[in-house]
Amino acid sequence: MHLPDLSDLEERVDQFIQSLPCRAPGPYPPVKVKRPHPQYATMLLDAFANGAAAELTAITQYFNHYLTNPDKEVARLQFCIALVEMEHLELLGELIEQLGGDPRYWRSNKAYWDGGNVAYGVKMTPAELLRLDIEGEICAIEAYERLIIEIDDPGVRRVLERINEDERVHLKLFETALAHLDK
Repeated sequence: MHLPDLSDLEERVDQFIQSLPCRAPGPYPPVKVKRPHPQYATMLLDAFANGAAAELTAITQYFNHYLTNPDKEVARLQFCIALVEMEHLELLGELIEQLGGDPRYWRSNKAYWDGGNVAYGVKMTPAELLRLDIEGEICAIEAYERLIIEIDDPGVRRVLERINEDERVHLKLFETALAHLDK
């Protein structure tokens, strides 16, 4: 058995992610920092893998909700958004590395991420699951807004602003789905 040719995998994944209807339009800016800045890298670790506002938490929560949500239309939306959050995780990991940090799944205090951060929503209705997802998006938007203010590197800011555009789209989509369920 031979390994498949994956030389263009990143390009194919990027094209797929850009085709998804659950993200803001337009490409992501290039990941290019002005210079290494370990303090900025540490600040980004919390968006990478800390609590409710972290990309790793969003991916696992939305995928869990996709698996357990009896409303398949809403479940597909949760899956779509989980895929976009995976792109965010990649972008943040690249920024952390370029800034001189270590993109492990840990917080800025070096405590590792764990599955207890996920709002699983065991035996919840689709509307209750969406409310958990809405809370997560609100936390993420607020966290990115703080980072955009605190980080003085135009390349990092551009990536964070673009990620935040997606988060705002996710929030609107979850709110629209909740309104649809509440009717």
